[in-house]
Amino acid sequence: ADAVNLASRLEGLTKVYGSGILVTESILERLGDREKYMYRFVDRVTVKGKKTVVSVFEIYDAETEQSIELKQETDAAFQKGLELYFEQNFTKAQKIFKKICETNPQDKLAAIYYQRSLKNRMYGVSEGWSGIEALDQK
Repeated sequence: ADAVNLASRLEGLTKVYGSGILVTESILERLGDREKYMYRFVDRVTVKGKKTVVSVFEIYDAETEQSIELKQETDAAFQKGLELYFEQNFTKAQKIFKKICETNPQDKLAAIYYQRSLKNRMYGVSEGWSGIEALDQK
């Protein structure tokens, strides 16, 4: 029942992040040869009804060829932007995510991190901030 609940929550998050397929880190580890898949880190979240933090990944093999190419082209920058974001260097992260959005306007995840970086830069974060998003969507 718990696994079904989490799967349902992940399905709901596909709309939030603009992703076709979202999986947890534990599912990604069970895939065996991870290098056969095109994926990227999405977020660390707690979902409605759960207190455990879940790392979420997007598998984008099934997207259009253009989308795959753009995500691969911006992958290194995206990873650097995430690193800066979680280090709370929101100014630099914001610049990186903005550039990704200019290269790939359809990358909703980069746009989300751009907006989060902007908000956190402007308003700050609470003490003990860890970057974990509490999501209430079903």
